[in-house]
Amino acid sequence: MRMGHKNKVKTLQERFEAKFAKSDGCWEWDAGKVLDGYGHFRIAGMVQRAHRVAYQLYVGEIPEGMCVCHHCDNPGCVNPSHLFLGTNADNIRDRENKGRGVRPMNAGEKHGHSKLTEAQVIEIRAKHSSGARVVDLAKEFGVAHQTISKIVHRRAWTRI
Repeated sequence: MRMGHKNKVKTLQERFEAKFAKSDGCWEWDAGKVLDGYGHFRIAGMVQRAHRVAYQLYVGEIPEGMCVCHHCDNPGCVNPSHLFLGTNADNIRDRENKGRGVRPMNAGEKHGHSKLTEAQVIEIRAKHSSGARVVDLAKEFGVAHQTISKIVHRRAWTRI
């Protein structure tokens, strides 16, 4: 037996708006997010950042090479009144002005994502100088071999 209604195909905007609740403040993205807190939204098989989609839906096109920045400093916000266009340099300056960049005071083991201590970095460099292989050090310290390579070539933990 057939039901008396037709399947309604949702528009892009309807699909998008089903992923957050509008409010007077931030429109917090409730669907999938990446580790840095930004929402992601799939369009035609391509994953896009939700705040960029919001800008395009409610404000307009994003010129080539431009960033969509947040006045509210909330990566999960898709409220178009909280978004503005800027160059990459503008985005970095905005991040630094808001104290979100990696600063010397929270670099190294004080950084929230650090898996190593300063003592371990010194030990890694010493062992590498004595002939230990990068892949072996990575296994021993539980980090990626790329991390060890950056440490021993002084592209990471540069102040030690």
